[in-house]
Amino acid sequence: MKYIEEINPGDCFELNGHLYILTTDFKKNNDRLAISLISGVACWFKSDSIISIQDIYVLDKVNNIIPVKSNVKTIS
Repeated sequence: MKYIEEINPGDCFELNGHLYILTTDFKKNNDRLAISLISGVACWFKSDSIISIQDIYVLDKVNNIIPVKSNVKTIS
């Protein structure tokens, strides 16, 4: 568990059973903008919202499971 202000843009998180991706946008009061992975709707969150980090995975050409935010190079 972390505060939303502690994660980086592009990180995926869960709050109240919904998955979001954090954007680079923020307000003067430090509210953070995130996009819902299900509906695509943008939502503002208080900077002190407690969230759970989630990983997103994809399959490469040979069906290896790779995290999206990884530095691992895939086999071409």
